[in-house]
Amino acid sequence: MADISIIVPIYNAEKYLNKCLDSLLNQTKKELEFVLINDGSTDKTDSIIKSYNDKRIKYFKNKNQGIGKTRNFGISKSSGKYIMFLDSDDYLREDACEILYQKALTTNSDLVICDFYKVYDSGKIEDINLPSFTETTLKKRPTLINEVNLAPWNKIYKRELITKNNLKFVENLKYEDAPFVIDAFINAKKIAKVDEKLNYYVIHGNSETTVRDKRCFDILKIIDLIRQSTEDKKYLQEEVNKLTVRIITNYTIQQRNQKDKRVGLEFIDTAFSYLKKEVPDYKKNKYFKNRSFIKRTIEKSKLLTKLYCKIYKKKNIVDVNAVNGVLEMKKYTIGFFRKCDMLTMTGTTIAFLGMICAFKDHFTLAAFCLLLCGICDSFDGTLARKYKYSKEAQEYGVQLDSLSDVICFGLLPAIITIQISNGGVLSTIICIYYMLCGAIRLAYFNMLHATKTAKKGEYVGLPITTAAFVYPLVLFLIRLIKPDLLNIILQIILLCMGTLFIGRFKFKKPNIKKIISTLFNKYTINLIFLPLFIVISGDIFYRTQSLHLFTILKQSIFVIANHFIPFIFIYLLITLIFIIINSLTNRSGITKIILLLLSLIIFIISDIKLNIMGIPIELSDISYLNPDNMGMMATATTTIGSWIWLTIAKGILFLALSIGIIYLDKFSKLKIEKLSKRLTALAITTVAFTLIIILMVNKNTFVINKIYGTNKESLYQYASVDSFTEDFGFFQGIILSSLSKRELVPDGYDAAYVEKLLEKYDNQKTSGEWKKANVVFLLSESFSDLENIDEVTFDKPLMSELDSYAKDKDKMVFNLLVPIFGGGSVNTEFEILTGASMSFWSPGFIPYNQYYKGTTGKDAPNIIKEFNNNGYTTMYLTPWGETSFNSKKNYEIFGATKTIYGTDLKGSNKGIYYSDKSLMEDIYNELKDTSEGNYKFIMAATAQNHFPFSKDKYDKYDINVKNTTYSAEDTALLRSYAQGIYDASKELNNLYQMIKKLDVPTIIVFFGDHLPYIIDSHSSQPYLESSYFTSPDKTICNLREYTTKAAILSNYDIKTDDIEYMNANYLGAYVLNKLDLNISSYFKYVEDMRKKIQAFNRQGLYQNNEIIPFDNTDKIIQEAIKSYKYVQYKSFYEISK
Repeated sequence: MADISIIVPIYNAEKYLNKCLDSLLNQTKKELEFVLINDGSTDKTDSIIKSYNDKRIKYFKNKNQGIGKTRNFGISKSSGKYIMFLDSDDYLREDACEILYQKALTTNSDLVICDFYKVYDSGKIEDINLPSFTETTLKKRPTLINEVNLAPWNKIYKRELITKNNLKFVENLKYEDAPFVIDAFINAKKIAKVDEKLNYYVIHGNSETTVRDKRCFDILKIIDLIRQSTEDKKYLQEEVNKLTVRIITNYTIQQRNQKDKRVGLEFIDTAFSYLKKEVPDYKKNKYFKNRSFIKRTIEKSKLLTKLYCKIYKKKNIVDVNAVNGVLEMKKYTIGFFRKCDMLTMTGTTIAFLGMICAFKDHFTLAAFCLLLCGICDSFDGTLARKYKYSKEAQEYGVQLDSLSDVICFGLLPAIITIQISNGGVLSTIICIYYMLCGAIRLAYFNMLHATKTAKKGEYVGLPITTAAFVYPLVLFLIRLIKPDLLNIILQIILLCMGTLFIGRFKFKKPNIKKIISTLFNKYTINLIFLPLFIVISGDIFYRTQSLHLFTILKQSIFVIANHFIPFIFIYLLITLIFIIINSLTNRSGITKIILLLLSLIIFIISDIKLNIMGIPIELSDISYLNPDNMGMMATATTTIGSWIWLTIAKGILFLALSIGIIYLDKFSKLKIEKLSKRLTALAITTVAFTLIIILMVNKNTFVINKIYGTNKESLYQYASVDSFTEDFGFFQGIILSSLSKRELVPDGYDAAYVEKLLEKYDNQKTSGEWKKANVVFLLSESFSDLENIDEVTFDKPLMSELDSYAKDKDKMVFNLLVPIFGGGSVNTEFEILTGASMSFWSPGFIPYNQYYKGTTGKDAPNIIKEFNNNGYTTMYLTPWGETSFNSKKNYEIFGATKTIYGTDLKGSNKGIYYSDKSLMEDIYNELKDTSEGNYKFIMAATAQNHFPFSKDKYDKYDINVKNTTYSAEDTALLRSYAQGIYDASKELNNLYQMIKKLDVPTIIVFFGDHLPYIIDSHSSQPYLESSYFTSPDKTICNLREYTTKAAILSNYDIKTDDIEYMNANYLGAYVLNKLDLNISSYFKYVEDMRKKIQAFNRQGLYQNNEIIPFDNTDKIIQEAIKSYKYVQYKSFYEISK
């Protein structure tokens, strides 16, 4: 095996090839292989390569495929431990390979970069010295993407870096280098630099970077790919924005040399529209602001763009009066204006729209326009034959139709093909041939029509209208299956169709009615097309968060192909549902309406949930269907942004297509007249439906593997419903998400071991450092430290009371690690009440909805039960309704002796929800009647600071913005949130002052449930996107996203502990163990766990400002976590069996 493989893509490089190959063969390092790929060269490239006789050369001769695909091919044919790339017009210093290889070996780097020379055609050589740096990674040095060139040459790559991370060059686009290099930087574990110039980069008229044609628009697609691939890399966002501005400004300047000025100016216009959209503050960017020459040039280009737009408009002026004259004043115009002629002209208009789409490179839309032209053409003849017109009108219609056919089915496919081939000579010749053949075919048809020699029901030569259906079908299929062959195949199709147009082949006229009746009968429409339409619509509805319809359709088809069995199961389920409903109604039209409306409701609800909460609909959402949760969600929808228009558009499109399907019911009525047959069909389909559901949600490992192609553990541990939906499809994701909500028996679980473990705590006493007292656990909605972010500051401290508590030795203020972000307060509440960690359940699991059902959970541990056992009166107090997250049922299971809900509270609202002030007064009123020995435990939850946040949330604000870098909208959102924090802190202190007056010892345990979900009308999250949450260290960002504040206050002296972080699942157990109470072994065990592992989450152990994966911790920690899983499983699942 060679140490290094050097991949050289070659295309018509005869002028430079010898120098390139000589530099390779003369390398001082000999353990090399040279992978030379002739990419369809038409010059002497082939003979030059064959003149070299060296065993290290691997030579491949391919058809022209483009540089991206050629490089990928080279990678697949290489075998070296390291890989280098060299362009066929460039060359290397004789010791380049040796120096780069040694550097890679000695530093154990995945990627090594070197300096280089720029060599111009004039003979000028320019030194390019890249910034020096020691071995690093992109995470440590994100500026790297703007410091070095993003070309694949002047670098050496470890083979494993490319193969293990499946790095590939973008195919069929120019400027394909950058995404590959950036992906290599991201995945490289170590990057090194050689401070020597080892590569000669030749600049000349044919270089890829100086291409001056329509392909310049590819750079915008490349930037888009880069931005998408780095979207989740928060540490890179600033540098990616800089890169975007730098590339666009560089390429807009280059367009000033465009051969076609219109293309260059169009690119400038498009590029800056893209820039304004993606980097709104681009003028502040140092790559833009500090280069006065670029600034002057861009300003000049804007003026040229405006001038171009004016000229373009002048060329396309339409005389509105003339148009009105044609449409409204027929007696003053020539021609006939029958319905069929109007339809013909509609088709012609659509054809021109298709041409515009083709010129804009929207080829799928252009092909769709061609298909619509075919549909118009199909019906205009039917309309013409339906009405009796004069001979003149008929002849006029024939001539108009022929002209329209030339435009629609001759010119439009030719323009699409020429645009796809970028105006290639061969393509142009084929298209001219095709159009001439089409014109001949139409002239011959007109001659037969005029001489009345045409035979009825027979065609001579293929009709030109065939292109309306064949061409779009081929284009759609090839773009899905083999897009790189699209250009060649379309040319072949046009060549073949053109030949068939003029051939003396006789074709029988197809019986359209017979074809339609065969394809669209009552069985195919109801049992094939309808279920398929619903399944595919659901997936497209979910994926369409933009208007890239072809990409979305392609994703959906690939999902179906990759998970075909689950797709078939869903298809069968919907088919069976149709049969079941139809058996009951015996009206297929009504059945269609029910099924389609139900589907539309599901799609819209899922889309709204996806945009507001970030995840689509799932089965467990059924438990939300109660007045309180629905009211909460209705309030949340006041945050609806601009995305709602896309949801509405998708809904209207689905509704329109549904109406078409319902309309077809007049041709596809599916009735079963005999009641006995209907009942039989109902019974059989119900059984079949049940069996399929059982199979799809079966826990059997073999069944899961056969249906979903994965094992049970992998399936159950899937991230969330959106992960299922993304990979398996919309309906499949909804069903699969229910599987992941099941609790798996932990590996190595031993019930006897857990019993022994807990027995150790039976006789262990609690610390009893705090005397018996009233205890209030106060969940403060969305309470967190907003003052952590620098982008906005206020004229007064937001939580001065909490800050003062932190300085008091008799009080505790600490950070609380919670299990959720943005919503789902009940999961934090659940952890505090039960001592169970949500880290051991699958993401998305909500115990209040999915665990506590019937008697399940009655014997599971919770602190309410512990206080009951110690003689306390226990109660739950909340402004929310009793059906919210099954609250009433759950607190009955917990054993609360009293519950107070929103309808029982008499206080006032502040903003949308019940005020914190009123709730503090309610809590105090419950505590007033307590006495020594007659203690109360209160679990209370606030509502005032619940989302949505808006400028108008409060009539009056106590705080004002001092400084902000946010937009006016985002600043207003954060101010409304800040007011909630301000009030929460102030009202907590008011409650504290009130309990200080009580004679009965009382403790308040205050905590935030989660960080807020603040979203603006553009679906941006200003709080989460602040610098505090976008640190280069993702683990720290993750920790911050799940960290709220907590405080413990009392009206008597208590011994406090110095705690920085505590998990929410420890808080209840911590308080129980501090009080002088008799408690269960379980909560003693949980407190012992807190002492061993103070803070952790799904990712691992939090220690020394970093999160360490559990597998990287010492054995004591690993054993402790394992035992915690065992204890939790036994306490919540075995105990419920």
